[in-house]
Amino acid sequence: HTSRAEARDGGFTMVEIVIIISIILLISATMFSNFPLFYQRISLQRSGQGLALVLRKTQNMSLAVKQAATVPPKIPPAFGVYIGPQAPANSYIVFADFHPPGNPNGVYDAGANKDFVVETDKFESGISLSVVLFPDSSGPEVNVSFSVPDGAAKITKGSGSDEKVSAEIILTSLNGQTRKVVVRSTGQIYTK
Repeated sequence: HTSRAEARDGGFTMVEIVIIISIILLISATMFSNFPLFYQRISLQRSGQGLALVLRKTQNMSLAVKQAATVPPKIPPAFGVYIGPQAPANSYIVFADFHPPGNPNGVYDAGANKDFVVETDKFESGISLSVVLFPDSSGPEVNVSFSVPDGAAKITKGSGSDEKVSAEIILTSLNGQTRKVVVRSTGQIYTK
């Protein structure tokens, strides 16, 4: 004949199982309620790092004296990245700066005599360009170009002649979180 204490050692009571399940459900509910915020934060971080990576890749194309895939292939005087309203929604354009001929301006030129588009990249879903901050002003667009073969950076606001020493590209998620991609005329590129 076994005592009650010996019989209890063989398993869990119903109350213990209900308490454990309640704790698991509470933890799961907390995690799932925070998942959208976590996902937006990660998307924002990936978009910022992706833009910084594309800027570095564009800089490397200029240092490597890469040919643009034009017909016939040509080496442009500069490669650049354009972020602003001339790009498709929530996108940015990597371009080979050929326009104006003989005197490229470091600015993405669309239209009849346009620069060659190397690639177009998109920000992640729910991420958009908020504003571009310059040391003395702000605006909705920026051109960052790197001259071939030395990779010297040129940062211009809008359509071109206003050259800047740096730009902070502010990306925003749907819930208002922000991420900065900073570009300096010294060639430094980083996120914060």
